[in-house]
Amino acid sequence: MNKEEQYLKQIISSCELVLDDIDQGAKISQANFNMLGYAERTMFRIQQEINRQLAPSNTRTTLDRTSRTTKKDE
Repeated sequence: MNKEEQYLKQIISSCELVLDDIDQGAKISQANFNMLGYAERTMFRIQQEINRQLAPSNTRTTLDRTSRTTKKDE
């Protein structure tokens, strides 16, 4: 397993632990909620950059528009 995969697995594991704690009644502070927003935007940017490596260049514009529209609508 490379470093990237290891980091992603650790992030997923941390998210699962937080979700478990929330299911048990824990609350997220406003500061931590703000950090979640930052983390979500960061992961979205990483995903988009990685996706561009796989998308043919003639479909990139369409994918970028679709991704922005989908992201904005969420």
